[in-house]
Amino acid sequence: MQHPLSRPAKQLVIIPMHISLTVKIKTLAWMVARYYKTLGLILCWAVSGIAYAAYAAEQAKPHDMSQKWQSSLARQQLSASAVFDERGMLWLA
Repeated sequence: MQHPLSRPAKQLVIIPMHISLTVKIKTLAWMVARYYKTLGLILCWAVSGIAYAAYAAEQAKPHDMSQKWQSSLARQQLSASAVFDERGMLWLA
């Protein structure tokens, strides 16, 4: 018996409904075995697209900077400012 998908590529292959489940499973297994590289690339592309979409959705959440701003205002200031007067003297403020 010739495999249903082993015909020339120009012919349309239609698997009738009356073919047994075993033949359909073998046909599917044959397609996977033949096109495993292409199927693997499509799977990797789909997974990376889903992962990128999840990452982009995570990054798109707005930040609430008011809490950070309040905590930075509450800390003791560590910097000092310096000012020169008219005579060129340096004064720390």
